[in-house]
Amino acid sequence: MNLELNEFRALVVLGDELHFGRAAAKLHVSQPALTKQIKRMEAKLGGLLFNRSTGGVTTTLAGSAVIERARSLLLEAQSVFSFAEKAAQGYTGTLRIGFGLATIAELVPRAVISFRKQYPKVHIEMRDMSTQSQVQALLAGSIDVGFVRLPRNESEIASIPIQRDELVIAAPVGSDLQVRQGLRALRDQDFLLISRSASLNIHDHAHQLCRNAGFAPRIVQELEELFTLLQLVRSGLGVSLVPASSKQLRVPGLRFLSTGQKQAFWTIGIARSRKRASPLIEGFVATVQRIADTHLHHRLQTQSKDAVRPR
Repeated sequence: MNLELNEFRALVVLGDELHFGRAAAKLHVSQPALTKQIKRMEAKLGGLLFNRSTGGVTTTLAGSAVIERARSLLLEAQSVFSFAEKAAQGYTGTLRIGFGLATIAELVPRAVISFRKQYPKVHIEMRDMSTQSQVQALLAGSIDVGFVRLPRNESEIASIPIQRDELVIAAPVGSDLQVRQGLRALRDQDFLLISRSASLNIHDHAHQLCRNAGFAPRIVQELEELFTLLQLVRSGLGVSLVPASSKQLRVPGLRFLSTGQKQAFWTIGIARSRKRASPLIEGFVATVQRIADTHLHHRLQTQSKDAVRPR
């Protein structure tokens, strides 16, 4: 027969008090009920755990050994309950996050830092993936949330718009590009582009904008990493089309210019599978929304100040 946690608790309290009346009061039961409970446990175990006499209550050798083991089990049970409670509330566990080039410069780091302050026990796994790879991973259940281009047509995916970005021209400071010409000014320039394997969307988007401007880009190199690309542009090896959010990488010696095309803009959203729900996912989505709203409010305030600044 097995002993239950309430029986272990009765053993420990009686072992501490060595008095049935005081132990019963601590356990919020009557003294006769506690006496019967101890007798049932002794019957289960086939031996005495406590000696009763007119001089008081003492533990037997077996009783002392069992009580110490019961004390350890109660502490472990409390630890398990505390862990389970925190897990149910989203304070422990693993969160798997997919992200792409357009969000890693600012939004993702801010969101992760803020989330970790609230959920310090959560293990976070970050995966650099294209939008399509993120969508497939969300559907397969191999990531929990992702940062993807919108709109999405998959009915199994829920997404919330959080950020608007734009492909802009990145060129070295001192280059003689004519700002008013927009992308057409790059017709005869060498291009450095993000590779299709790093970001299919940004790569194809850059080609489309160049076609809209009436030319095909003369690509001299494709790169996997945005920071490396910006450093090479800074070195004068060519120009590029990059997300405006890449300005947050603060690579010196660069200027960023508008392409002059409405098609340069797109929306990024945080996405998750409709079939998966957890406090962790809900907490992270809420954190991202708060970070995105704060960033948008700050940007609008900055734009407002710039609009009324004397010239």
